[in-house]
Amino acid sequence: MSPVTDANATDPALAADIDARCRLTGTFTLRSGQVADTYFDKYLFEADPALLKRVATQMVPLLPEDTELLGGLELGGVPIATMVAQLTGTPALFVRKLAKEYGTCKLAEGPDVSGRRITLIVPLDLLRGFLIGMAELVPGVSGGTVALVTGVYDELIDSASHVIGAARQGVSGRTAALRTELARTDWWLVLPVLVGMGAAVLTVAGVMESFVSDHPEHARGLFFGLVLVSILVPIRMLPEATRPRWADALLVVAVAVVAFVVVGLAGSGATADPPLVLVALAASVAICALVLPGVSGSFFLLTVGLYTTTLDAVDSRDLVYVGVFAVGAISGLVVFVPVLRHLLHAHRRTTLLVMSGLLAGSLRALWPWQEVPEGAAGEAHGPGALLAPYDPVGGPVLLMLLGAAVVAALLSLETWRARVATR
Repeated sequence: MSPVTDANATDPALAADIDARCRLTGTFTLRSGQVADTYFDKYLFEADPALLKRVATQMVPLLPEDTELLGGLELGGVPIATMVAQLTGTPALFVRKLAKEYGTCKLAEGPDVSGRRITLIVPLDLLRGFLIGMAELVPGVSGGTVALVTGVYDELIDSASHVIGAARQGVSGRTAALRTELARTDWWLVLPVLVGMGAAVLTVAGVMESFVSDHPEHARGLFFGLVLVSILVPIRMLPEATRPRWADALLVVAVAVVAFVVVGLAGSGATADPPLVLVALAASVAICALVLPGVSGSFFLLTVGLYTTTLDAVDSRDLVYVGVFAVGAISGLVVFVPVLRHLLHAHRRTTLLVMSGLLAGSLRALWPWQEVPEGAAGEAHGPGALLAPYDPVGGPVLLMLLGAAVVAALLSLETWRARVATR
């Protein structure tokens, strides 16, 4: 790679110039179905050769020294990769979301990639996807909550819906419709979610199970702080009110009370040899937490006595149990995701208010100091009667504050980025 001579020069006016060129005002329908009065069109700066060159110049110092190919994801990554390639003399590679069906049938257009080190220009969704996937292993923390906090909730729901639509089209033998649905899927978000979940199960499952089992007060304290501040996330996403505020408040309180009572009634004893039908049904409900904030899939498994049983099955490679669980999970997603997507588009405010209530009600399960339920020796970290703080106190409180601070920091970062973008 041959860096350009001015690659290290700062460009303090770049952000303001991009904002002036790309920020549009008016009425815009977003991919999620929301209507916004402001829209950032990145293609406007990418179509401006001078502005695009200034952006690419600032990216050059960020490239690893051993870069041999620059990969740009269609469509937005292609102009940037091309300009950076021109500045550095490094060959460019254009990456499709799906391989084309004619000619060379390549997924990546350009030079041969065999044995060559590629620097790929990818969206931040890659990291967000991993965080969402990893969250699914933590009882009391929903992947849907992480998706809300990191700002990709609508994209996750839409992509999941397109994947399900593709599967249905494939079963029906409609190849063209299948490819259309796959092309609409944001694979840079979906694949990291799946990989993150798999990585969590294979690498962190034992550690997390031990933490939750051996230090229940500390674990619940951490999760309580995370979920408590997360209640603000769906509230911040609310569209304009169409009914009295008291009606919205009543809805949130009602949902929270129902969730509080239901969680309190749940059992928590471990089931050593559960019927496979129960495993499939539990998986179909638990997987919905991937897309529903406030409902932790791992915590649901914990309350029905299948949390440690499932982790043990994964650790011991019990393929029958894991296979049945996977079938149940897929079935749950196929049924639930289209319904949730419709609710978010057609009844967005009500749906987000219900999510807030679910988050608030789920705190019942996460109060650090609880009585160990009778017969719950196998999973003493399940929900029991709420108690006043007992020893340990300092550790759970500190972890509670840490969890709250993490989510608050993410929300503050999102607010700061929004303010900077509107200057």
